Amino acid sequence: MGIIFLVMSIFVITPLIITLNSNVKAPHEKYDQQAIAKNGVLKDAVITSVSSLDNVTVNGRHPVLISYSYNTHGKTISDQFETMNIDKAATLSPGSNIKIKVYNGESAIEGFVPYSFPVGVFYIIPVIFFIIGSVVFLIAVVPAYRTYKLYSNGVVREAKIFSMFVNGGLPVTNMGRSVLVNYYYFDARSNKIFGATSITDFSILHEKRPEDTIKIFVSETDETKSCMVPPTVAIKNNWKI
Repeated sequence: MGIIFLVMSIFVITPLIITLNSNVKAPHEKYDQQAIAKNGVLKDAVITSVSSLDNVTVNGRHPVLISYSYNTHGKTISDQFETMNIDKAATLSPGSNIKIKVYNGESAIEGFVPYSFPVGVFYIIPVIFFIIGSVVFLIAVVPAYRTYKLYSNGVVREAKIFSMFVNGGLPVTNMGRSVLVNYYYFDARSNKIFGATSITDFSILHEKRPEDTIKIFVSETDETKSCMVPPTVAIKNNWKI
């Protein structure tokens, strides 16, 4: 599940949002407003239309789309500008003259604050998927790594089953279904230590009962760390234990 969430966040959701960002935004919404304000050349323009974008609502108000045209190098250029300066935009009408700044083929109306739909908020979605995937992945990997170290370097001991429970796994699919085996054993000083291991071999429910003996691996350096040796794993790896 962790890998699925990670793959979705990196290779599915993020590219999809980037594509939507490119296709949903109008050309004037992609302008570099900071560069225009800093380096733009002041020009005169004529308003061709002023309309409210009723499909977008910000704090109960609708952005205003201002269309205008201007001349540059002997050519008439048509452009648009969105703003939430609704009161100022209300004073404008088709045929009115306005000041604009033009830079690198892009323009903006002087004295108005530009508005652009915040598509960037959608990037929170892949971040959330990535965080969830990372957490789930680590939850699975860290115990697996600890078990691997015990398999590689642990000392074989005997333990007694304390109890066994079935973990149902995910709804419908039962993915992750396992048996949680709780057991206890004694360290070198005869201290009673409890441990638990999840295994996918459900035959243990029929073959073992509480107080039956099982084999476990115990860390040489920390006797509180242990894991059960699933019989199927021992047989598969030809462990004579």
